[in-house]
Amino acid sequence: MKTNRRDFIQWLALIAAGTAARPEQIKAFEQYYDANTPVGNRLVALDEVQLIGLHNRGGMPVVCNFYKQDRIILPAGLNAFGGVYFWRAGPDSKIIADATDIFWKFDPKTPGFELQNDINGTVSYIRSWDRARRTEKLDKLTGSIADFEADA
Repeated sequence: MKTNRRDFIQWLALIAAGTAARPEQIKAFEQYYDANTPVGNRLVALDEVQLIGLHNRGGMPVVCNFYKQDRIILPAGLNAFGGVYFWRAGPDSKIIADATDIFWKFDPKTPGFELQNDINGTVSYIRSWDRARRTEKLDKLTGSIADFEADA
């Protein structure tokens, strides 16, 4: 299924409004998404971010910021010694952009940080072109949603 921008906006609006929504609620979400969705062919809606600290040798602060183009849109930070960070988009706070425009950067504040051993992180997003929700592991210090879509 190939979905265009308009269809993706309408579909997100239906999800956001819920099963008991009235037509005016759906229309309001459509207008909101239309005003806040860029033009593009490979749009994604960031849905969830989860970071769990696995470090076992004392405190280790870690920052992981998410960006839309060159602007921080979701600042995250936690102590890798057992800390947890969870963000889920609400109906009126979807972050929608081209897959190449949403990326993250880990910035460990302590020497010796190893992403694979100290953090278990995932990002979930909805793809415009097939409306599929994907959850991917954050397994490198810097990357973008497009990195997961190289074969899509």
